[in-house]
Amino acid sequence: SEQVTGFTPISIPAIGQQSFAGTVTQGTETHVGLGALDGVFVFGVTLAGFDATSDNVNNLVALARAQKAAIDAASGQ
Repeated sequence: SEQVTGFTPISIPAIGQQSFAGTVTQGTETHVGLGALDGVFVFGVTLAGFDATSDNVNNLVALARAQKAAIDAASGQ
């Protein structure tokens, strides 16, 4: 994701051991996404067709935290 032409990083709270987020617009479509590492698990969330508003970024982070909780529960962490 970070290598995509036009990628702009977005500041987010830490999720897992490492995480990053950003946005990119290609043509008329904008994607806002994040990726995270939690132990041996890599997971991500992408919103396609949404701008990087604070509400959308907060929703993205909430989805990622829900994924992390599900990963932790399933792996016994």
